[in-house]
Amino acid sequence: MIALLPLFTACSTTAKIEPGLAAYNVDPLESTNRDFYQFNEGLDRYLLKPVATAYATVTPDLMQTSVTNFFNNISYLNVIVNSSLQGKLDHGLSDLFRFLFNSTLGVAGLFDVATPMGLEAHKEDLGQTFGIWGVHH
Repeated sequence: MIALLPLFTACSTTAKIEPGLAAYNVDPLESTNRDFYQFNEGLDRYLLKPVATAYATVTPDLMQTSVTNFFNNISYLNVIVNSSLQGKLDHGLSDLFRFLFNSTLGVAGLFDVATPMGLEAHKEDLGQTFGIWGVHH
């Protein structure tokens, strides 16, 4: 994935300027990009936003909290890996136990049982890991 990253920059273009002419955009996919943008805007306005609003209105707070806990618990696998890769083995082990307790005793992560048990939630990501390793952008 990282090796392919330079290819994505090849898609960016700048205005082309010729002597005596005004600058113009050289994006051969501009009309397609505009179509996708309008589609996404319509999808957001007429489907996704009303569904999100209805969900927030109809769903009880306890259920919303449980859904948030579930997705936080799944995403916590990333924190476990990055804590370990950063050499924070104590955090990595604590993060692993946090995930396991919430996944089992917390009914698949619907309930956060690890926080009352004293297992602190850490926030680690790949950017921090690269920073620890000395990789600069």
